Amino acid sequence: MKLGSSRLTILLSVAALPVLLVACSRSANEKQAANVQSVPAAASLTTATPQPADLNSTQPSKQASRIRKGALLYAESGCTNCHFIGDKGGSIGTNLNNEGTRGHNLGWQIAHLENPQSKVPGSKMPSYQSLGLHKLRDIALYLNSLGVKGSHLSASLPPVLSPAQSAAAVVKLGARLYAANACANCHKLDGQGGISAPDLTNEAQRGRSIKWLVHLFMHPQTNTPGSTMPSFNSIGTVNLRTLALYMNTLGVKKHASAPNTQVK
Repeated sequence: MKLGSSRLTILLSVAALPVLLVACSRSANEKQAANVQSVPAAASLTTATPQPADLNSTQPSKQASRIRKGALLYAESGCTNCHFIGDKGGSIGTNLNNEGTRGHNLGWQIAHLENPQSKVPGSKMPSYQSLGLHKLRDIALYLNSLGVKGSHLSASLPPVLSPAQSAAAVVKLGARLYAANACANCHKLDGQGGISAPDLTNEAQRGRSIKWLVHLFMHPQTNTPGSTMPSFNSIGTVNLRTLALYMNTLGVKKHASAPNTQVK
């Protein structure tokens, strides 16, 4: 039996159609699977980042432990100088009693701690990037637990530090304030910085009181006539005192002893 060439071509095409459909379907499924596998890691991180509303959702005991660590880091980092929690703290920064209800996710909190001015333009808050991502996340968890009513993750006041912890906290915060206010543009410290103002490497040996230093930061020209140093009054008396305490550790061997806190 003989078939015309055109008819034979049609029959062969029809016979091959199921094979082609299966191949196309398999190709589409493989492409879809490849697309799913190639989703950037950032997307999964965004999904995994807890929001204030779902802090209770995963491993509550582990998160509660990290929140306690965050509360201690908050205290050790001198955040109470500027921020109010419970009935204690400063008023320069935002009142944090209900921080967990503001809708800031952990990513926002960490970015704010790393670079405050990127989230709050004009902020006087120093950067805490040097603490590292793990510790910043713990602080962020703590902040996002504040004011969350009825939650097993609700945090209380930050812990009270021992004298040794307080002394160490002062030095760390003072160093951050020194960096945040660009003091190194003019002053040299341990061989690093500007040369247009006095070298501060051995500042503690000058014997200046905390009161004198705070007044200098507020009114430089009064203490040192002709000084070109700007006033730092805007960062608040508590932070100026912390900066002064830090100054009175400079030149003390490896900051081994607690800073002189005596006001004369």
